[in-house]
Amino acid sequence: LPILHIEYIDVWKVIRNGSFKSTKILTDIFFIDINNQYSTHPANATKRFGETANFACVIKESLPYATIHWEKNGHYFADGQSMQIPNTKSTSSGIFLRNLTFSDAGFYGCVAENPLLPSQIKRSKTAYLNVQRK
Repeated sequence: LPILHIEYIDVWKVIRNGSFKSTKILTDIFFIDINNQYSTHPANATKRFGETANFACVIKESLPYATIHWEKNGHYFADGQSMQIPNTKSTSSGIFLRNLTFSDAGFYGCVAENPLLPSQIKRSKTAYLNVQRK
């Protein structure tokens, strides 16, 4: 795992005698790149006009937790409803499209980003939503 070294000086006051003490703190922060970490990708769907469609994706490992947003036809669409899965390093995200119209048809995918590696975003496979007449 990559390690990021952070070093800083923390100065604090000892209240009993009014003197100051300086403490040097060195810590290692472990983080996991989200490269190829999708365990669930959105799946193609065919729905009728007026129905509801939903898409989901799961990032199986990211430290710190990944932030996820959704794209439609390659453009930012929504933040979705993301949650960290308890007792894991996983993040899941889902979107719900209610009262579908023909303009909702298109390719949907999620985009994950580890906050420590903002230049390395990872896109899921895309899913196509087909909207048919009632």
